[in-house]
Amino acid sequence: MVHQNLSLVLAAALHQIPPGTKKALAGSNWAKSEAALQQISHLLEEAILAQFVVSERPEMQARLQGDAQST
Repeated sequence: MVHQNLSLVLAAALHQIPPGTKKALAGSNWAKSEAALQQISHLLEEAILAQFVVSERPEMQARLQGDAQST
C-alpha cells in the first residue's frame, strides 16, 4: 500500500515540473540543466517527505490532500 501511494505521489510530483524545466534538461546549457535537476530533486524530496508524514500520521493526509487541491 505504501509503495503504491509513493508511486502515485512521485508521479504527481513529476507532473508538476514546469515545461521549461524539461527543456532545460535537454539543452546544452549546463547551468540550466543543473538548476532543472535541482528543481526536480526538490519536488521529489517534498513528495517523499509528504508520503512519509502521511504514512506515519494518517491525520495529516486530509490536510495534505487539501493543500494539493489548492495548487
